[in-house]
Amino acid sequence: MNDSLILQVIENIHINVSKNFSNSINIGVLNGISGYSIFYEYYNKYLTDQPNEYQSKHILNICIDRINNNYNKATYCDGICGFIWAINFLKENKLRYFNLNINSLYKYIKEWTLIAIASGNYDFLHGSTGTIYYLVNKLKINSNSLSLFQNYINALEKNIVKYTISEIKN
Repeated sequence: MNDSLILQVIENIHINVSKNFSNSINIGVLNGISGYSIFYEYYNKYLTDQPNEYQSKHILNICIDRINNNYNKATYCDGICGFIWAINFLKENKLRYFNLNINSLYKYIKEWTLIAIASGNYDFLHGSTGTIYYLVNKLKINSNSLSLFQNYINALEKNIVKYTISEIKN
């Protein structure tokens, strides 16, 4: 693929994102608008003569407004965990600095994770496995994350036995 074709594809993505980001109701990194902020940061850093932080900042402010208005999806793909991941990615890569207190969001993610575990939702992108992975890696191993991780392991063991027995009976 030649450079001009790559640049044209990126420009088409930019146009599409600019037109359609407000139509997305989710805030996660993959199926939500916080991923768009990462796109804009790199687009502005490498492909424009005059970087425009408005787009990225505007999108992240929309995410914060949605959380403040009771947005309650917690997953990587479309929810709060993905939003926090995007913020941390931008900070760690020195693309944008945020002064946000996200401790209450961690608390919500932990609570949601326990509910997801109890209901057997173990999917990485849409369930407890992804949020456990994020919490354990971000919060490092301490007594709180260890007990959450242990609850997760116990629930997995319980459900593995339950599903195995039901499969044998069928």
